[in-house]
Amino acid sequence: MTYTLDQQRQRITEALKHTGLTFSLNDLTGGNETYVDLYCSIHNVSWKAKISNILQGNGCKFCGFDRHHLKDLLNNPAQFDSPRKFYWAKLRDRDEKIFWKYGVCKNSFKTRFPTGEMSKDGLILLDYNLQLSNSICALLVEFYILNYPPYNEFRVYKHLVMKNVGGGTECFRRHVIDGVSFETLLRSALADRVRLLEPLYEGDHNAIVDAANNIESWLVGGATN
Repeated sequence: MTYTLDQQRQRITEALKHTGLTFSLNDLTGGNETYVDLYCSIHNVSWKAKISNILQGNGCKFCGFDRHHLKDLLNNPAQFDSPRKFYWAKLRDRDEKIFWKYGVCKNSFKTRFPTGEMSKDGLILLDYNLQLSNSICALLVEFYILNYPPYNEFRVYKHLVMKNVGGGTECFRRHVIDGVSFETLLRSALADRVRLLEPLYEGDHNAIVDAANNIESWLVGGATN
């Protein structure tokens, strides 16, 4: 399908919603491979990206770093509502041991678990589930699972197994959230946010209060998930 300049601008506008990025597109000489001028006001950086890459969810790499780590995200409330997915994956390693991994991803699930890297690590994906959400909700739920004391006894460290795929410290030998909805996990994480923030900020009371206030302001302001 061929898009007009205005239609492409509308597609890009939709793709960049919640990112805080602005763009400039003046022609379509290369179709979907046309380069677009992008600007992030949060990090004051400019760069060029293809329309196709923007539509796949690629944005500011510095904002990506902020969203990936909860601690950085909490210092950057403007990124709270940026799109993010929470997932669980049931995997089998080369020793025929089954385990579950929990995490977040920005783009497609296949991008997070590419076939080539999975094969190198001897991993087989048996099942998975994706929850469309935003950065703050997805990362809070992930952090809650990884820091909920009753789940600790089921933790397994697969960092030696998941050398190419990565994320081997987020694994469990049981599906610890089986039957628990994402919404229930999120409510628990929000209710327990002060305790969760303590290890994140190594007991720094002022930092904990600031982060908790950022979450509170987001909730009061009409949080979305």
